[in-house]
Amino acid sequence: MKVLSVLALAILLISCNNKKMDREAILKLKNDSIQHVADNLGAQLGFPSSISTSYQGKQYLKSNNKLLLTDYSITDIDKTDSIYMLSINLYDPDIFIDLTCDESQIKGLLSIIDENVLWGREYFVLCEINSIKKINYCISSEVEGGTFVDEEGNIDSDQTVTFNLDAADAFICKGKLLSLLHKN
Repeated sequence: MKVLSVLALAILLISCNNKKMDREAILKLKNDSIQHVADNLGAQLGFPSSISTSYQGKQYLKSNNKLLLTDYSITDIDKTDSIYMLSINLYDPDIFIDLTCDESQIKGLLSIIDENVLWGREYFVLCEINSIKKINYCISSEVEGGTFVDEEGNIDSDQTVTFNLDAADAFICKGKLLSLLHKN
C-alpha cells in the first residue's frame, strides 16, 4: 500500500511540474509573439518598469517614441473643441497617458467599447509619445477625533478621516493614438 501511495505522489508531482513548465512555455511564447508584433510595427513594447526619472523616460523614447501598449486601462475619452483625447493608465511603472485622436478613431473605439476594451484585454494600443514628465506631488490630509456629520445627518464625534494622494512615482505622457490592434 505504501508503494502505491509513493507512486501516486510521484506521478502527481511530475504532472504538476509538467503543467508549470507548460504554463511557463506558453507565457514565453506569448511574450515572444507580442515582441514580434512590436518589432514588425517598428515600435518598442511599452515602458520598462525600471524608469524612475523623467530623464530616463526621455532617453528611452529618444531612440523610438512609437510604443505598443499591452497592459493598460482606458480611464477617459474626452473632446475639447475639435480635439479628441483618449486617456490611458499603465501600471508598471505607473504612467498616465493622454493621446490625441481623430474623430474616426474615437467613433471606432466607442462602437466596440465594453469592459474588456476598457481594461485592455482585447486590443493593443499603438501610439507615439511626444513628452514624458514625472509627477512631483503628494497630498496628504489626516483628521483624528472631532465632530463630524455622517451621510444621514447624524453627529458623530469619534471618527477618523484620512485622505492620501501620492503620485510621486508616477509619470504623465502626451502623445498621439496611431491605432488599436485586435489581440487575436
